[in-house]
Amino acid sequence: VSRKFTFDDGPLADVELGKEFRTEKGIKEIAAMAKTSNRLLIVHQALKELIEALEPDVHQFWPMKIPMLRGKVFPKPYFGLRIGQFLNSFRPDESAEGSFDDRGSSYNSYDTKRDTAGLAFSGQVIAGKHLWREEKMRRPNIFMSDIMQQRAADAGLQLPKHFQAQVV
Repeated sequence: VSRKFTFDDGPLADVELGKEFRTEKGIKEIAAMAKTSNRLLIVHQALKELIEALEPDVHQFWPMKIPMLRGKVFPKPYFGLRIGQFLNSFRPDESAEGSFDDRGSSYNSYDTKRDTAGLAFSGQVIAGKHLWREEKMRRPNIFMSDIMQQRAADAGLQLPKHFQAQVV
């Protein structure tokens, strides 16, 4: 099941949807988008609405309950997210030397500003897209448009650490 989050293996069936994200401790805040173990992303309702406004009927969402210690449940609405768009926009020949590793059938970079800034992506392929995973890029593995990032920032939504790449 976890492959469906990072590969284009189709949407999750109802029986594959995780219903809970259990925490080991009490938590006061969760980012608007958070990576969990097992490749699952959870998103706050406000980010879900932003994503759906930009790309209706592209991604898969379902409600997630977040139980904490002592029978408490995290009070804010969160949803599981399966990104439903897989693109092949990475351009290794136009990327900066040393910004990624060629793994034969895939590519891997590092979560640093310098390395990410050296990665090149086809503007023609990503035009009009706002949230996607790259088919051949394993790390980083979540990409978003400048428009989506700016709207999330304007709404005060906290996203995972991210850096800007090149569009060619």
